[in-house]
Amino acid sequence: MILLRSGLFRKFAAVMGALALLPVAFLGFQLINISRRGIQAAVLELHTKSAENLARQVDDYLKVSNEKIAFALASLQKRLDWSEKQELMRSLIETHADIIEISMLNSSGRELVKVYNPDLSSSAALVWRDSEPGFQEFLKTRRKTVT
Repeated sequence: MILLRSGLFRKFAAVMGALALLPVAFLGFQLINISRRGIQAAVLELHTKSAENLARQVDDYLKVSNEKIAFALASLQKRLDWSEKQELMRSLIETHADIIEISMLNSSGRELVKVYNPDLSSSAALVWRDSEPGFQEFLKTRRKTVT
């Protein structure tokens, strides 16, 4: 009974409670940090897989587009009428909505044939392309150029 009146019991209970709460608080803090790191790792893994999937889709799209363009360029080198060549280029533009225009140039850089996507461009006139980087690269390497 003397313990209750002197306040010693209250001090003892407070010290014992503090000693009991300190490890619990430390454990709680550690669990929160572990959970935060786990969530960050899961989100990072999700973003990594999403980026890999997007990269794979872009790579597949570019591969298919490059194959179709290479096929069209190879076909254009065959002996075809100009109307057949224009139709081939037009079908390529219709299947690839992101292609703005396709032009065939002579050796001095003047457009001989042009097919353009009317949704993305309105320039129907044949122009000189001798100052464009793609034509300059072609002059240096003498290889087909896609720009």
